[in-house]
Amino acid sequence: GTDGHNLPLFDGIGQPRDRRLLGTVEQSEFTDTHDYLRASIAPAYGIEKLTTFVRHYLYLRPDCFVILDEIEVTEPTHMESRIHFAGACDLDARAAAISNDSAQVVLRLLLPDEAAFVRAKHTNLKPHSGDPESVEVDYLKIETNLLPGRATYAVAFGIGNDADDLTLQRENGRLVVSRGEQTLAVDAAFE
Repeated sequence: GTDGHNLPLFDGIGQPRDRRLLGTVEQSEFTDTHDYLRASIAPAYGIEKLTTFVRHYLYLRPDCFVILDEIEVTEPTHMESRIHFAGACDLDARAAAISNDSAQVVLRLLLPDEAAFVRAKHTNLKPHSGDPESVEVDYLKIETNLLPGRATYAVAFGIGNDADDLTLQRENGRLVVSRGEQTLAVDAAFE
């Protein structure tokens, strides 16, 4: 289910387990400097008040990812977005440095300004249906109460760096992501 993955829950509800609902990949682009994927995910949840959920995945080569979510709801909705990890975590409200034996990743919360990371833990999870052992999994969450209307959330992931030179702006109905010499403008779900 969605609760064990890096996707938001809306009023504690994720994508249904008892039926298969699908989202749509709306755009993709793969180049030597970046990869980009835009997907409409709201239909995969089957939640009537979730009218828009567009996720943008950006990979700025060689070492930076951005996940940007554009969400629209028709009534007040509690949202919790999760980012699971394994390793040590140095956390403040707007950034987290995660490291283990093989990698270091720095997460920066770009949007909205009032959002914050909070550390949490899944307990008593069964890793496989036939596995009697239970495990604990750490995750960071962004938790908020959405009001009717539109909201945008964005997180940058720097692989071995802090991605502190990355900027995100809205310009003429597009989202413009810049880092160093790279600039990528993508169509926003909301103008």
